[in-house]
Amino acid sequence: MVWLVLAVVIIAVTATVVSARADDWPKSSEWDRKYPTEGPNGASIYKLTSVRAALVNLVGEQFYRHVILAWNEYLPIIATSDTIFVEGCQPGACQIGAVTTVFQGRKISVCLYREFLPKNSDGVAWPSERIWFIDGVGLPVVERDPDNVDNDQCSFESMDDLNTKLQHARALAEQN
Repeated sequence: MVWLVLAVVIIAVTATVVSARADDWPKSSEWDRKYPTEGPNGASIYKLTSVRAALVNLVGEQFYRHVILAWNEYLPIIATSDTIFVEGCQPGACQIGAVTTVFQGRKISVCLYREFLPKNSDGVAWPSERIWFIDGVGLPVVERDPDNVDNDQCSFESMDDLNTKLQHARALAEQN
């Protein structure tokens, strides 16, 4: 009987410790103005267990490894009470490839910007696209800019600008 009680106590304590580790979702106040790889206690925001799981679920393992982790030229994180922006870009090619991860509460959205380089560059504007991966929306949302007049890439001037562009992407998703 003592062994049974002891076993139950050990299982309960183990379950509590495991669930505490699994909920490592980033807190805005701890990440503001830090680089994604230099967070609290040396943490990398993209390698937190809960963030990695949410991102892989949203964008897939390949995109997570080849874009989220590999496009590692980062700006300092911008965080408000419930939103975190993580902006990065393709190494050596920030003007043609950028990615922004947005945490709003417990939801994640990812914006990927890329330009397509023509075979023969003759000064003509390169087409570009912004691809949104939005938590709760099935397929990615693609916004094409054939004349490349959208200079915003996946940058946002303010929270209002972010919310406007995110609402626009959600509206496009609903149309499809």
